[in-house]
Amino acid sequence: STNPPNMAADLVVYARSGDINHPLRVRIDSLEGPMAQKLCEEMGNDLYVTSQVFLGKVPLTLAVRPAHKYPTEQMWKWNEWLSFPISYRDLPRTCHILWTVWAARGTQTYEAIGYTALSLFTPEKALREGVLHLKIHPVLPATPKPTDTDAAAAAAATAHADPAGAGAGA
Repeated sequence: STNPPNMAADLVVYARSGDINHPLRVRIDSLEGPMAQKLCEEMGNDLYVTSQVFLGKVPLTLAVRPAHKYPTEQMWKWNEWLSFPISYRDLPRTCHILWTVWAARGTQTYEAIGYTALSLFTPEKALREGVLHLKIHPVLPATPKPTDTDAAAAAAATAHADPAGAGAGA
C-alpha cells in the first residue's frame, strides 16, 4: 500500500514583503574568527555592536544593539533577535543593514573599529534569509561613538562601507 502525499509538508507559502506590517527582525549570533581573537587580546571585554538600516548613506532607523556580552573562548556570542523600528513593508529594495563594532578608548569614549554591511534584498528583489557569515572590515580612521540622536556620526564612521560588495555566504 502507498501512503498519500503529505500535503502539509509540501505546502509553500509566499508573501510580498510589501504586505507584511511587522517590524524587521534579524538575529545576531556571534563575533568570531581572527578579528574576535585579536579584540579579546587587545581590548578585553569592552566592546559592543550596533545595527542600523540605511538607504545608501541615509539612516532609515536609529541604531539598535544586542545586550552586552562578555567574550567566551575568544568570541562574543549573542544568539539574540534584534527588532528594528521599521516594518518589512516600508523597506526599500536597495536598503542594507550596517553592523558596526565599537571598542572602548579610555574611560568614556568608544570608537568604531570594524563594520560590515548586508543588503536586505537579493538582486532578484527577494528578502535574504538563512544563516550568513559576514566579514568585519576595519574602520580607519575611527570616529567617536554616535548618540541616539546623532545618526550622522554612525554614517560617517562607515561612510566607505560598500553594501553591494559585502560578501555573505550561506
